[in-house]
Amino acid sequence: MRIKSYDIIRVISLLMIIIAHVMEAAAHKYGFEPWMNPFFLGGIGVTFFIILSGCSLGFSTKKSPINLFNFYKKRASSIYPFYWLAYAITAAFFFITQSFLPMGTDIKTIAITLFALDGYLNSTHATYYLIGEWFTGFILLTYLISPFFIKGAKKRPLVILLIAIMLSYLSVTYTPTILEYTSFWNKSPLWNPTSRLAEFTFGILISTYILYNRPLFKYLALAAAAYLILMLVVFNSSYYQFTLIGISLWASTFTVGLYLLTLLRLERFKLNILDFLSTYSFMAFLFHHQIAAYIVNHTNFAKFTHIHLFYAFICTTMISYALAYIFHKPAIAIQKALFTR
Repeated sequence: MRIKSYDIIRVISLLMIIIAHVMEAAAHKYGFEPWMNPFFLGGIGVTFFIILSGCSLGFSTKKSPINLFNFYKKRASSIYPFYWLAYAITAAFFFITQSFLPMGTDIKTIAITLFALDGYLNSTHATYYLIGEWFTGFILLTYLISPFFIKGAKKRPLVILLIAIMLSYLSVTYTPTILEYTSFWNKSPLWNPTSRLAEFTFGILISTYILYNRPLFKYLALAAAAYLILMLVVFNSSYYQFTLIGISLWASTFTVGLYLLTLLRLERFKLNILDFLSTYSFMAFLFHHQIAAYIVNHTNFAKFTHIHLFYAFICTTMISYALAYIFHKPAIAIQKALFTR
């Protein structure tokens, strides 16, 4: 069963991330402009993605106990076939067009790529990174520890949320210290799984307790709206900060937005375009960053403007989804061959 309000936010999140990476590519080629704010848009999109990941797991495990083997198998099958195929296609493109071969012979580095951890570990290891950003490895590692938080959410929801918030704070604060003891960590404090457990656990709680409890959802949305007003108007906090405070504002925005979407009762309608955009969103995400960079790097404007951003965004989105559509069925075939008994 698809939840259309989740699908809408998933698609909006991806579009924000695509715009952010087009801006980032343009800033590298043409120089930064005051209107460019890629970290802000990308940050919101990622926060929404993380909460949605928790929502999806909370929904799928709501009525049944977790079988760890099946749980991990399902998570792996939902990512690896698509990642491997997208990586191979991207590598082939660079080899043909630029005589560039990203993959070397170092076994450890190959393993990091095969497990989709190259983007996540790119700041601390030599990698053969091509696609997936830091987020793909991040979400895989988050899935690894998620059963504890799913079970905790069912038994002690407030306690597990407080634990997640505490771990997020400690992880962000002590990232420099952690890096002194291990290189299996990202140098960006907010790009590590334990740093975003608060958002992820919040998503689990939304599907487990809140989504279908209309009175509770209404009060939570009102509280989130009040928090936004308090922080932005009374305390004059910036909505554009990539910090734990900023993330709390974006999570509050998610809450209000999701509640308003549920009021529309979208499940009554057949929205084919929404189903399409949501179904192929992950594979489009895998392709989009290299496509955005390729498109922007092959432009030659005197100055990169809003209209150029719009065209580059549309082209990147259309090509990303076209590739996702073309290669989705082969990825499903790989998924069935490797993960179906």
